[in-house]
Amino acid sequence: MISFLYHTDLGKSQSIELPVSYGIVSKPVKYKDPVTNTDKRRCEVTKNELVRERLKILAHKNHIKFSTVLWDTWYSSNDNFEFVHKDLKKHFVGALKSNRLVALSKSEKLEGKFQS
Repeated sequence: MISFLYHTDLGKSQSIELPVSYGIVSKPVKYKDPVTNTDKRRCEVTKNELVRERLKILAHKNHIKFSTVLWDTWYSSNDNFEFVHKDLKKHFVGALKSNRLVALSKSEKLEGKFQS
């Protein structure tokens, strides 16, 4: 299950949190794992694709006003970051796995200077 929670601060240590959407991840596609030779199941779309589609619906069809998307490391992918920043024109906060490389500025990115 993937859930979407809207959070807003009201000031004076008060806030509102509302569930605004969710998605059930089903795995109807059966396949055989070539490494372990065991039967497995997978989704028709990835969880990341599901998240991007739901965010698009929340922002454009449901007209939910938000400025920032927060998620855990599972969704911290370049495709998701670019979608939120470029397509939705929003900010994002997401933890990165320790094995990821990042450029701390656009100039470093263009120069190929990435660091852990």
